[in-house]
Amino acid sequence: FDNSNLKINIDHHEDNKNESDYIFVDENISSTCEIICKDLHHMKALNPDLSTMLLVGMSTDTATFRHLKPDTLDNLKLLLKTGGNLSRVQGIL
Repeated sequence: FDNSNLKINIDHHEDNKNESDYIFVDENISSTCEIICKDLHHMKALNPDLSTMLLVGMSTDTATFRHLKPDTLDNLKLLLKTGGNLSRVQGIL
């Protein structure tokens, strides 16, 4: 990545105006990790470590799951099914 000039901006805040070559913003979700979760799920690339780290991101971005959108619980369920470990998340945070 060090030699790449390509900038990709992935976010869930609609006011994100960072300069990028590609901007993907979905304000209908609670966290950027949910976008990554869906993409990795479609690529069949989720594993227990990735799922746990995505849970960490979802937890911090939603104020420990206090600010949720309709699909957040479905994504949480998916990450738990693919080996995400909430006990480990609590230990990391």
